[in-house]
Amino acid sequence: MTARPGALRRKLARLMALASVIALLLSALALLLVAGYRSRQQSEHDLQTLASVIADNSAAALGFGDVHTARRILAAVQANADITLVCLFSADTAGRPGPVFSAWPSNRAEDCPDTLLPDRGGIAADHMRVQESVTVDGVALGSLTMTMDLRSQRWALLQQAGLTSAVVGLALLLTFSFALRSQTAMVAPIMALAALARRVSLTADYSLRTEIKVDDETGQLAEDFNHMLAKIEASDQEARAARDALGAEVLQKSAANRELQLTLERLTAAQEQLVQAEKLASLGALVAGVAHEINTPVGVAVTAASTLRARATTLRGQYSDGSMRRSDLETFIGVAEDSTRMLLNNLQRAADLIQSFKRVAVDQSSDERRRFQLSSYIREVLLSLGPKLKNIEVVVDCPDDIWVDSFPGAIAQVLTNFVTNSVLHGFDDGRKGRVQLQATLLDGQVELRYQDNGRGVKAEHLGRIFDPFFTTKRGAGGSGLGMHIVYNLVTQRLGGRIRAFSPEGQGLLLVLHLPLTAPAVAGGRHLDTTT
Repeated sequence: MTARPGALRRKLARLMALASVIALLLSALALLLVAGYRSRQQSEHDLQTLASVIADNSAAALGFGDVHTARRILAAVQANADITLVCLFSADTAGRPGPVFSAWPSNRAEDCPDTLLPDRGGIAADHMRVQESVTVDGVALGSLTMTMDLRSQRWALLQQAGLTSAVVGLALLLTFSFALRSQTAMVAPIMALAALARRVSLTADYSLRTEIKVDDETGQLAEDFNHMLAKIEASDQEARAARDALGAEVLQKSAANRELQLTLERLTAAQEQLVQAEKLASLGALVAGVAHEINTPVGVAVTAASTLRARATTLRGQYSDGSMRRSDLETFIGVAEDSTRMLLNNLQRAADLIQSFKRVAVDQSSDERRRFQLSSYIREVLLSLGPKLKNIEVVVDCPDDIWVDSFPGAIAQVLTNFVTNSVLHGFDDGRKGRVQLQATLLDGQVELRYQDNGRGVKAEHLGRIFDPFFTTKRGAGGSGLGMHIVYNLVTQRLGGRIRAFSPEGQGLLLVLHLPLTAPAVAGGRHLDTTT
């Protein structure tokens, strides 16, 4: 079927003309509303400006207590017929105005507000009140409120609204009559087509067809719609077959996805167990090292005590048989002094080791946070790692004024893994080495630099140093989890950043940036104590 060209276009042109008229009318109404709103805003601005001018002019009168001058200044607002009340208050107290110093008109002083909150008014409000402070050189002398009557503005707005409503009503009447004449010729075919589309959408019956009654673009649209339904009907039959095949494939993939999910959960659980085992192994090494360190001072103390006891027994025998001489007593006193000094020194050393071990061990086995001195805590951790550092010189450069509110256990774990990594990878040939720990304050954070002069890390391995299960010592005690645990502790628990560098021939450099106050961690307790 061949449609008459331009028929629908002419219909749409008439409809667009009508829509344009309505749009213009609505735009005029919108402009009227905007004009009313802006008028009210302008009135508020003008009132605030006038209040500011009156307040500035009244400052001297209020400061010198000149009521006559203040009343004459306030009377200047009578040029504006809409201003009904101006009140000048003395210095206010506790958010409330002081006594009324002056008012205009003077016979309405009792109408002055008892609160300093300005009343901006609203669409239905009859007045608007603004407030302005009276100051001289930044010193508040009092405050001023000014009230404006908005009824004249409301009346003008109502008149304009009435006129606009009449125009809009006439336009709507004309539009409605025109739409009634055009409905049958233009809207009916489209509504019939829409009804058919709705029926097809609800029933999915693509065998339905629409009846073509007109020979314009609407009839062409209906014909094309029938062709589209025919193609959809053919495609629907193909889609049904494809959907059945896809359903079977989805079932197979769902089963495979469930198996993959179970495998992933098992791998995650295994990784968590390995990480926990790595932490326990580190704590076990700490215990063994401290026990070895304590053995030496305790052994010396036992030897000194045994020597002192033997000398005391000998002196008692000499005293009993009367053969004790002055030189024997002096010798015993010298031995006693040396023995007690050795006892005290070595027992104090053992006590320091035990105290350091207790703090470090408790920190590593708990999630508690506290405020502590960074330098002393680093030295405690390194002291507990003494057996691992026999052939390694350790240099600590950390100011004593750095205090952090963080998780000491995490920091101890990080340093332990650093030392273990240096011993296992940097100095694995048993040669002597050097480790330097330097801490500085930088932009509100602690920059901690750990550097050894070991063999370093190859360039192709440096980018994977923090990956889980990556190690070059798989068969020599390396699990590949130490540096991965370090990365998680630094970035998650301590809320910082870590970077690794390995300059050629200069060993491994690890740079940490840690906040002075670690972020809150769910499940961690905060203790406000110091060491």
